[in-house]
Amino acid sequence: MAAEVKIEEIGPCKKRLKIQVPKDDLQKKLEENYSKLMADIVLPGFRKGRAPRKLVEKRFGDDVKEDVKQKAIAESVKEALEKNELKPIGEAAYDHIEFDVEKDLSFDVTFEVMPTFEAPDYKGLKLNRKSAEPTDEDIYNTIQDMRRRAAVLTTMENAPAEKGDIAICDYEVRVADQVVASATNAEIAADGMNVVGIPPEPVAEMLIASRSGDKRSGKVKLTQEFGREDMRGKEAEIRFTVKEIKRPIMPDVNDEFAKKNGFDSLQEMNEYVRERVQTRKEEWVKLDLESQACEALLAATSFELPLDLVKQQAEQNLVRRRIRLMLRGISADQLEREKDKLQAASEEEAVRSFRTYLILDKIAEKEKVFATEDDVEERLRVMAMQRRMTPVQMKARIESENGMSSLRSEVRHQKVLDFLVKNGQIVDVKKSITAAPDEEAEEKEAKLIGPEPKAEEKKSLIVTPEEAAREGKSHE
Repeated sequence: MAAEVKIEEIGPCKKRLKIQVPKDDLQKKLEENYSKLMADIVLPGFRKGRAPRKLVEKRFGDDVKEDVKQKAIAESVKEALEKNELKPIGEAAYDHIEFDVEKDLSFDVTFEVMPTFEAPDYKGLKLNRKSAEPTDEDIYNTIQDMRRRAAVLTTMENAPAEKGDIAICDYEVRVADQVVASATNAEIAADGMNVVGIPPEPVAEMLIASRSGDKRSGKVKLTQEFGREDMRGKEAEIRFTVKEIKRPIMPDVNDEFAKKNGFDSLQEMNEYVRERVQTRKEEWVKLDLESQACEALLAATSFELPLDLVKQQAEQNLVRRRIRLMLRGISADQLEREKDKLQAASEEEAVRSFRTYLILDKIAEKEKVFATEDDVEERLRVMAMQRRMTPVQMKARIESENGMSSLRSEVRHQKVLDFLVKNGQIVDVKKSITAAPDEEAEEKEAKLIGPEPKAEEKKSLIVTPEEAAREGKSHE
């Protein structure tokens, strides 16, 4: 098809093709369509292939012309892309379509393309390898987590509620003397974090220091999570009748505690905890080196990105970010107040992740890195084990979500990251790694919408049998 094509740059990685298809090509296609149709069609009163041309045109002319138009557009666009070595991404937009079989067909098609750029110097990246050696604080915090999981809720007779306690309450929520919500024997965290639709701060003010038998009330503003949609955002009064205060009592850390966790002694448990912490931190160190490599590549590379695709990714990031923050206890009202910050952070994340993806792809091409079937099968095996599935089930699930292509890209990029770290200039530093890069990112994300929470005071020690009893009792 001898179509005339003009290419316009209309934005970063965005092109508009103005295409004109000669009427002679349209007439040729029109004749081909009619010839095929007349050979196959059967009309009442006529044998197959014997219907008059004018009758066929009258009945099917519009359909035939529409088919010619669609085929001409598709073929001319395909030809233009191949001739000009263009690879569109996302959906193409068609505009200004002018079609008449007696004239040339003209139309515009607009789409985004992948950016073109040179890979930066990626061998010999300077990387700092932090220490994976467990610290006393690491060991202490891990054992404290074990204690918290083994804590037993115990009724506190005549003791005031403290942060971390559970208040067993009857409560009702009133708006203008109308009861809009109520519950009996509800288990409510004294810090108010689990009363859906009500800000935690006023609830905490009412329940902290309360005792069994107390009645507490106060004014609140119902949030966007409140059950009744017509009451959201309204001023309300909440009334509590405290029936019981329960406190999670953590067990003493001693040989008995160790045996309940499957160990022969406290010493064996401590040794196991140390090994587990070190294994986890070694994985963090690996992830941190990969993160440093990506940061170095991003700093050394600059190119424009397709804005529509970035915007789409940013919107998806924003949804995920809101969900993560809500799971951390952030209210919808608070998220709404900080929506501009969250939007900006989501856009930045989209830009960084897309740039990283393209750079790793470019390096994979240069180094001829591929994801083999064995690589993919191994990744499926690991994923299946983590999710307690068989590899066959894992593969079927990913295929059902059309995710095999993404999985192969992920495996390929991981091989590139391994290559970058292996060929980097690594310097060991004394600083101990404290969290995986993704965990640090989530902490920064949480700080977007408010001040950093006060960290609980932590002692730096490794629990010994002699210290265990004293340490356990001091936390009761």
